[in-house]
Amino acid sequence: AQNAKKPSAAPPTSLIALDISNSMLSNDVLPTRLQRAQAFALDLVQALKNERIGSIIFAGNAYLQMPLTTDYAASELFIKSANPNQAPTQGTNIGEAIAIAEKAFEQSDRNSKVLVLISDGENHDQTALDAAKRSPQQRLINFYNWRRFCRRRFYSFGF
Repeated sequence: AQNAKKPSAAPPTSLIALDISNSMLSNDVLPTRLQRAQAFALDLVQALKNERIGSIIFAGNAYLQMPLTTDYAASELFIKSANPNQAPTQGTNIGEAIAIAEKAFEQSDRNSKVLVLISDGENHDQTALDAAKRSPQQRLINFYNWRRFCRRRFYSFGF
């Protein structure tokens, strides 16, 4: 059995959480923070082919915009159409976005689960840090701040 193939690991399950709060419309990053975040998210979708992917949008509340799927065209459509008008309550509730991701990940049988959270970071309360501390996979949380992703392209995956 020296030539036996090792079983390949299942590709990870990934969720992209996109901040659609009004502050993302700021044009201090051109064209806007939101458009830059959408471009970054679309690049991620291209990089995540062969994985199950889903999306969360959030402002004052968070919503599972697209459940985990391999429908990359739908994922791209949802990301392109994301805007503050989809959020009836404004704010930046990162904690709720993390909680929604944890619930969505419970439906996945994959061992490797990735949350990519894209926000301008204008969160004025402690909920994000508290949610990250409560998360059973505390090391999963990677926050992408617009100041970082607007300067260079990078990806960070993993639990």
